[in-house]
Parts: sequence; C-alpha cells; structure tokens
Amino acid sequence: LNIYSANFIKLYQHNLQALYKWQNFSLGSGYFNKQRENDSELMEFKGDRITKLKGNFSYSKDNKVSATLHWQQEVNDSLSTTWKQKEKANTYGISSYWNTSNHQFDVDISRRTTQQESYDMAEIRVSNSFWQQALDSDFTYSLQNVEFYPKQRELVYVGEEYGLYDSTGTYSDDGEYIWEVTDIDYDNPQLSVEVNANFNLYFKPAQLTKGFAKRFETETNVIVTENSKADDKTSIYFLNPNALMKKGSTLYGKNSLFQNVWIDIWHRRLTAKLGFQYDKILDNRYQSEQISRYNQWEASLRSRMIKDNDVELSYFYTEEEDSYYHSRIDKNEIQLDIRSNLPSSLVLTTEMSYDKEVGSSNLGEGSYNIKSWDISENLTYFGSNRYRIFGRLLYRKNWRSGSGFLGYLPEKREGNIWNWKFNFNYKINKFTSTSLEYNGDSYPNQDTKHEIQVELKAEF
Repeated sequence: LNIYSANFIKLYQHNLQALYKWQNFSLGSGYFNKQRENDSELMEFKGDRITKLKGNFSYSKDNKVSATLHWQQEVNDSLSTTWKQKEKANTYGISSYWNTSNHQFDVDISRRTTQQESYDMAEIRVSNSFWQQALDSDFTYSLQNVEFYPKQRELVYVGEEYGLYDSTGTYSDDGEYIWEVTDIDYDNPQLSVEVNANFNLYFKPAQLTKGFAKRFETETNVIVTENSKADDKTSIYFLNPNALMKKGSTLYGKNSLFQNVWIDIWHRRLTAKLGFQYDKILDNRYQSEQISRYNQWEASLRSRMIKDNDVELSYFYTEEEDSYYHSRIDKNEIQLDIRSNLPSSLVLTTEMSYDKEVGSSNLGEGSYNIKSWDISENLTYFGSNRYRIFGRLLYRKNWRSGSGFLGYLPEKREGNIWNWKFNFNYKINKFTSTSLEYNGDSYPNQDTKHEIQVELKAEF
C-alpha cells in the first residue's frame, strides 16, 4: 500500500446513543457505523463496512442491586462491485450484581451467535462472609469458547547458554534449545471450551469462640482449568468431573488442591502447620500427550520466641510422576529456616536441609537413590530509600547410588553443587535508576558459569 493510493480512501463514521431513565429503571440504545470506500483502481481494496446496533434494559438501586438485559448485533460487509455481507453476529445476555457488607455477587452471562457457530461467555464472582467473618469464601469463574488450531513443536538449537532447555526438553538456566512451534494446522480449526474456576474457603474459629478451637485456622483452595473440544459443552460448563481431564477431548487441563491447617500452640509465638498440595496436568496441545502429577505433604513448626528471629522446622514428603520422562520420584526432606532481622535494615536468612530421593523409570531403566544436604545464606540490606543489596550463596552435596536414570540433570549428579547471586539496585533520582546483577553456578562434570548484567533505566 503506497501513500499516494491511500489518499483515495473515504471514511464515513456515525455513532448515536440514547438513554432514558425513570426511577430505578433505564433503557438504552446505540447505533454505530463505520464505512471505508476506495475510488482508485490502483488498489485491490474497494471498501468495508461495520454496523452495530445495541440495546439494554436495566434496573439498579442504591448501587447495591443491579440487573441488565443487553443485546448487540454486528454486521460486517465488504465491497467489490456491490456491498456483500461477510458476517453477521448477535450477542445477547444478562448481567447482575448484588452487594452487601458481607456478600457480593457479580455475574455476566452472554451468548454470541454467528452464521456458523454459537459461542457462550461468562464471568462470575461470588464472595461471602459468615458468622462474624469466621468463615470467608470466594469463588471466581470464567467461560469462553475459542478456536484451537492443532500444533506441532520441536526443540530447536539456538546456541550454548542462549536457550531455556537442554536436549531432553528439561528447563536449564544455561540451556542450548528452545521449544518452537513448527507447524499450525490453520485449515482445521476446532471449537473448544475454556473454563477457569477458583474456589477459596477460609475458616477462623477464633471469631466465634474463646475455647480450644480458637487455636485453629484452615484454608482450602481448589483450582480447575479446562480447555476441551468435547461435544457435550454443558458438562464442561458445569465442571462435571466425568467430563474433565479426558484424553480424547481435553486439550489442556489442570486440577489443583491446596489444604492448610494452622495451630496456635502458644500465643502465636509457637505455631504449627499441616499442609497438602495436589496437582494434575494433562496437556494435548501438541503432537504428543503429556501427563504429570504432584503430591506434597507438609508438617512444620514455627517459633518467634527469640527476639528478632523467626525459626521454622519443616518436613516434606513429595511424590512426582511425569510422562515426559516416564519417571516417578519420591522424596523426603527436612528443612530448617532461620530469619534474623538485624539492626540497620539488615535481614539474614539461613536455610539448611537434608533430603532423600528415590527415582524410578516406568520403562524399566532402573532406579536411583540420592541423599543430599545443603546450606544457603541470604543477605538483604535496605539503604534508606535509595538502594538495596541482595546476596545469596548455596552449597549442596549429593551422594548418588543405583542406575544412571535422570543422571543427565545437573542437580541429580553426585558431587558438590554451588550457586551464587549478587544484586545491587540504586535509585539515582526519581527518574533514573541503575542495577548490577552477578550470578553463577557450578555443577559436577560441567564448566562453572559466571554471568553479569548491568542496567541503567531512565523514565521520561
């Protein structure tokens, strides 16, 4: 498109809106038209036009209650010798909210119909507080219909330390490969349903009783993500467990559960925590299916009895399964964290841990055992409001026995592992700042890596 030819395009645009209010009711309408025409024979483009009609009817009272019915029609036309309709779509739906001091409800549900397909959309948020805020819940839900194009991806070599993965597809700070989509089937789009739901429940008995139960607090969090091409859309909309995470229809699905219980043993200076985490992922977006599972149990004891020191002793038991590596890993870990708030804005964090890991292959490549301990020191210093210094040094020692399965992963090799990081941020003035970052690591049978980065940032 050259500038000379562009001068022959004519633009017409109209936008009209009307609103009528009576007491708590309102009636609205709108008309929008945008038309472009080209009179020049030098250009292939002759013209296009978009027309929108919309209307809504609403009721609202004191910003606490509202309900709206809305509708919109959109028509797209193109010009060759005459105007021809390319696409016509109607969107209609309902939105509403209800707000009180302890309850909030907000919903927007709509359907869009075209000459080929129908699309459903929804946004829902519900928050509630009961029993003097002893029980709080929050639920969010989103729904949309999207077109999915089958894809293929491959590991592509980009050079040493320029990638994000090694040759096996494992994430690595100094990797040589990246995942790159090599083929997209645009000729065969698939209409899919994408649903995201998040439910959180928090219970604090201390708001209701002064007895023994006041020592407990619990939090439950459930997350469901599903992108599916199943024909039975309604089952996906309502999160029917029998329709989720299906190999034949799920494009990407993830289910997560977090459960935590806190116990106040002694005046919040000595507390305990019991936790559980569950994750399952099914990924069929590319040419090969991947399934992973993760379970973790936690028991910890936290003490604030020593002035300016926070001490936490934790035990973790973890189970992992990954179809990409055909692996199963069981791990036991004991961890001690000591956080010291020293004078002059200095914070020291010492972390020590001992763990035992047992890994095995689902393809009969044997199993291995790794026993390890590590210690790390973190230093954070805040210099007024102008600069910040952070430093971290970690040392880890691995003892490995058994087969060589997963031995290509640097962190699973036998020997000494070092990791370090230094970061300095300085605010020159309210418009300009600078930073210096230096980090590196050393793994068995691998060259030591050093990396330094300097940045100067100016905002105008």
